[in-house]
Amino acid sequence: MTKTRFFSAAAAAGLLSLTATPVLLLSPPAAAEAPQAYAQQVVDTADVLSVDEETQINQALNLLEQEKNQKVYVLFVDSFDSYGPEVWTTRTLNAIGTNNTAVYAVAVKDREWGLNASEDFSTKTLDAMEAAALSSLSNQDWAGSSLGLINAARNSSPTDDTTTTTTTSTNNGTGVLLTTLAAVGVGGGGYVAYSRRRNKNKSASATSDIDQARAIDPKNTAALATLSTPVLHQLAEEELISTDESIKGARSELSIAIGEFGGERTRTFSRALRHSESTLQQAFELRRQSEQAPELEKRNLYIEIISTCGQADDTLEAEAQNFEQLRNLLVAAPATLDRLTQERVKLSTRLPSAQNTLEQLRSTYSEDMLRSINDNVAMAEVSLSELDKSIEYGRTLIQQPAGEQGGLVDAIHSAEAAQAHAHELLTAIETAPNDILAAQTGIPDLRIELQEEINEALELRAQLRKNDWTQLDQIVATARQELDSADTHTIKDPLGVWRRLTAIDSELDDMLEELRSTHRDNQRRMQLLSQQIATAESTVQGAESFISTRGQVIGASARTKLADAKRLLSQAIALRDSDPIQAMSLARQAYNAAVMAQREAEKDVDRYNRQQTQRQTMNTGSIIAGMVINEALNSHRRGGYGYRGGFGGGGGGFRGGGFGGGGGGFRGGSF
Repeated sequence: MTKTRFFSAAAAAGLLSLTATPVLLLSPPAAAEAPQAYAQQVVDTADVLSVDEETQINQALNLLEQEKNQKVYVLFVDSFDSYGPEVWTTRTLNAIGTNNTAVYAVAVKDREWGLNASEDFSTKTLDAMEAAALSSLSNQDWAGSSLGLINAARNSSPTDDTTTTTTTSTNNGTGVLLTTLAAVGVGGGGYVAYSRRRNKNKSASATSDIDQARAIDPKNTAALATLSTPVLHQLAEEELISTDESIKGARSELSIAIGEFGGERTRTFSRALRHSESTLQQAFELRRQSEQAPELEKRNLYIEIISTCGQADDTLEAEAQNFEQLRNLLVAAPATLDRLTQERVKLSTRLPSAQNTLEQLRSTYSEDMLRSINDNVAMAEVSLSELDKSIEYGRTLIQQPAGEQGGLVDAIHSAEAAQAHAHELLTAIETAPNDILAAQTGIPDLRIELQEEINEALELRAQLRKNDWTQLDQIVATARQELDSADTHTIKDPLGVWRRLTAIDSELDDMLEELRSTHRDNQRRMQLLSQQIATAESTVQGAESFISTRGQVIGASARTKLADAKRLLSQAIALRDSDPIQAMSLARQAYNAAVMAQREAEKDVDRYNRQQTQRQTMNTGSIIAGMVINEALNSHRRGGYGYRGGFGGGGGGFRGGGFGGGGGGFRGGSF
């Protein structure tokens, strides 16, 4: 190799070495995200979180806001650029503008992080949040760092009312930070007052939501399915605690009840307690499963806990109230027997008058027309005799020691039944003159009304879904029999027909009111279902349009979730009429699947756009580097090449500190 050729090769190698740093500088920097007021609490432009991880973080954020009325924004970006973590998070926090807020931001490519919070977060809380985040950041467990930080805030003690004293670090962002903090200090007073009022109203609204949720019948799983996941979680926790405490109280109550009333009378109480104990154990297992379940399964588990525990709790409460009433009956037994004795005297004085009224009616109407009351006086005398026996037996039991008075309840109930029967028999005679006239004029209209009610009941039966129609079928069958009987007995026994028709009419009225209420509930449920299906359809169509118009840019994950959403939506539509409750659940699942499909697709598009931008930037950098090398070689050929200076300095770093004083402040640095 000649000297000249050697020099040229060496010069070229030197140029390549010298230009290495400029070429690296021209390669694409980590994309910076400008500080701003984010609309969503979880933002992942760095694309480091899965959809499931975002969902888990959002759930934890909802619980934090519900429990502490505090908000945390979790932001994953590529770079803080020239701002640095402190200025970037400060500007973001100021842009959001609320005084119950913290910003947790991570610049993934620059390996920097920042936690900046308002004064609502105590120093102790921020220290705990920092420690929880850093324990996972070092392993690049992005979701773990977020969940750890949020849970640290949830588990902290109540925030102290303190005034933050800020200490800024000596970096290039100090002037910007001081200016920003000064602006907040001068102009923030009015906003803080407004923000606190708004937060108070929001807290009151949340309380109202949970209060309304508590009023839902635990058997009404359709209504429970309309609640938000945080509310379902709180209700499930409350029901577990309530049922556990109810069982403890019921054990003591049952032991006392057995001693007072015996094992036979307390059999239903014992059965209810065993059922509640079994239900509680199953609910604890469901609670354990919910800790690791995805949101859709978590919701179903919460609803099952609320429904089963709530019903078991209600049954225990009803049994306890029943025995409380029995116990009160024992305590009041002497006074009750005295009252029944007085009622017995009054009934005895009514017997002669009732007999006289009956004789007068017999002189006016045929025996057939009085068939329903002809024997009432004699039957009343029998009832009074039973009343006397029960009162006497009850007074004997009162003298027995506590624990041996169980039969006293039956004696009192028997006496009350005999007294009520005698009163009813005598009243029928006393009101017979007016009842006969009312029957003769009112039976035709009553028959028409009864037939219309039967028709309405059958129409509602056809429209409603119910497991057991036995009671309605029996009432309708009895009503039809009474209508048929009225055809042949109205003339001979108008009083009997009238009373039987009015009695069955009353039963049918009660049943119709229940059916109408159920029908109204079903209509509201169907309206809600239609809205949910429409929302799911719109969301599925939007996701499908987004995915189909972007071709191969969209990956398999988004397409799979879209297919799931379409399948769930089809199932919901198919079950709309036959099983609206299940259809409602499927529609909600379809909506959630479509939302996840849309998010995955948007991530695919963002990833593709970043790749294209990086390729374009790298191509531009390569062209410029080539031009520099070519110019340098040409300069050498023209008369020599010289280069002075160099790239000085070395690696730098940022060490995070904390604000002194009270609550709020900044934590951050490198990881």
